[in-house]
Amino acid sequence: MIRRSGAQVVLALGLSLLLGLALLPAASVHAGLGIPSAPVEAPGSFAGEGLVSLPDRTPGDTAAGTGMGSTVGAYTTVMTTSAPTAIITPTLTITDQNQAPSLPILNAPADGANSVPLTPTLDIHVSDPDGNDLTVTFYGRRVLTSTAPDFTIVALPDTQYYSCGSLCGSDPAFFVAQTQWVVGNRLTRTIPFVAHLGDVVEFGDLFESEWQNADIAMSLLEIPLLPEQPDGTPYGIGVGNHDQFLGTSLYNQYFGVERFQDRAYYGDHYGENNNNHFELFSVGNLDFVAVHLEYDESPDPAVLDWADQVLKGYPQRRALVVSHFLIWPGDPGSFGDQGQAIYDALKDNPNLFLMLCGHQAGEGRRVDAFQGLTVHTLLADYQDRANGGDGWLRLLEFSPVANEIQVQTYSPTRDEYETDEDSEFTLSHTMDRTVFEIIAINGGVASGSDTMAVWPDLLPSTQYEWYAAVGDGITTTVGPLWTFTTTVTGDEAVAGLEAANDSPTALGDPTTLTATVTAGTNVTYTWDLGDGEFGSGAVVGHNYLAAGIYTAVVTAGNSVSELTATTTVTITEAPIAELAASNDSPTLLGSVTALTATITGGSNVTFTWGFGDGAYGRGDVVLHTYPDVGIYRAVVTASNSIGELTATTTIRIFGSYRYVYLPVVIRDR
Repeated sequence: MIRRSGAQVVLALGLSLLLGLALLPAASVHAGLGIPSAPVEAPGSFAGEGLVSLPDRTPGDTAAGTGMGSTVGAYTTVMTTSAPTAIITPTLTITDQNQAPSLPILNAPADGANSVPLTPTLDIHVSDPDGNDLTVTFYGRRVLTSTAPDFTIVALPDTQYYSCGSLCGSDPAFFVAQTQWVVGNRLTRTIPFVAHLGDVVEFGDLFESEWQNADIAMSLLEIPLLPEQPDGTPYGIGVGNHDQFLGTSLYNQYFGVERFQDRAYYGDHYGENNNNHFELFSVGNLDFVAVHLEYDESPDPAVLDWADQVLKGYPQRRALVVSHFLIWPGDPGSFGDQGQAIYDALKDNPNLFLMLCGHQAGEGRRVDAFQGLTVHTLLADYQDRANGGDGWLRLLEFSPVANEIQVQTYSPTRDEYETDEDSEFTLSHTMDRTVFEIIAINGGVASGSDTMAVWPDLLPSTQYEWYAAVGDGITTTVGPLWTFTTTVTGDEAVAGLEAANDSPTALGDPTTLTATVTAGTNVTYTWDLGDGEFGSGAVVGHNYLAAGIYTAVVTAGNSVSELTATTTVTITEAPIAELAASNDSPTLLGSVTALTATITGGSNVTFTWGFGDGAYGRGDVVLHTYPDVGIYRAVVTASNSIGELTATTTIRIFGSYRYVYLPVVIRDR
């Protein structure tokens, strides 16, 4: 049934009355099109001449009435005529509006239950006051203790005027100061990621010098300071409309796929360029995925589908989305067209929690909820301030212990914080839990029935929490949060552990190590590979860096038992391949001849030379001075612990030219 507002009912009723207005004397229509002089109250039938306006009704109003009627939205209009004057008197009767589904009722497991099986069945009772069939979505997550320290994600608002420089009344030094501050505070503030909010430059493909300025500033972030950040501080860029001016060729020349593809934190891109892309980063046991979507006044459904698949492909990573224009300034800031489209496309992902944007000068924020999932959207753009922004940054300081994000606004060039309520505030975000995941979606559930979902492969002796969202196609009711703790004895003991490998392996080739058990459930495997490196899983591949014999130890365990086993790994030298010898002769007697040996394969190879004149040498490149003119045959031997090869090369030594002067006798005749 199509449901409409009270205002739509009035419009529909007015159209119905137009057919009879020609029969009405002018005096019979009230001034103002017949608005009743007394308030209309529900339930019941309400009469009045001409058009009658309906106040908002509430669920529970009942429908009644007779005569010539038509149902409009959630209301029924009834009209009667009174002869002989033929004045139409509309009678309005209010029917029920759609009512939200009732809160789900827990059947099992009991809230707070202990010793719950590792594959429990979640069981609830659902109902709907209107009797509609229901769609029930089960969500769940593991409760954990976060190992992450406080950390800060930095947002770089529009830098277009900095990159533009004096032409735009600014200076690239402001941009450099921002990224220098990030580098200088990377350790003390634990900065795992930097998000550029777009409009890196002012004139897109017009002036390459702007991109050169941006490259200088952003390259500072790529300086590696931490072992866990070998590529520097991970960052991503949300392409803005000014970056797109005349195309994005220069953006992709300077910040394209080629720049990022070999970096560990780079995820992937959409299509053939880097206009839409995502990054992966972690802090402690908190994992994140950051999706950057380019500015688009007409959002491309294919790009939104791609972004949705990225979030669904990383369900255990907390997701943030960066796009140049999402909302307008204000609290709450209204969505722009692209922001609304992005939110609508991604809001059903339980891991989405934050969206960041610039574009509109000022500050703004909003919070949206869908089926119990909360998403914060923040706007920061300071380009209209002095010097094209005065270096202002947006800092998001995450506190896992407090489950809060402290938002700050700071300028390194002014060494100043802005502390008004739009620039400094706190967001709530749960970090002592994993991300909610969808356990099951049950459709077509009859009102007044029980519905269940199986939650497989849970960890032993671990606390979990879950809830259900119940929808009737119009309204969704989110149920309460329930918890339980799994059993500590649900696992079968590990037995019959054996370890094996496929060595002997030549140095440089991977060795595969395998662990097997004859019994055990929920078994995890950890490896000490014997060379100071470690691995996990029943099968691991590893490249040993030196020839030798190693003892690898695997530990297999679950909640009730643990076993270890060893396997001996033999790494041999790589065999020598394709030895060749050469020299740079012919050489003048008394000069140095260079002799060179090359191979295409082999490890720990030594080269021994016989120069052909009774002398010897060692090395892949050797220098030798031959004692006399002639032709020599040099022999090189390449050898390692598993074999040797020989090769020869011919050397030609020539002598210097000597000039003989003879007297010339001239006789007179």
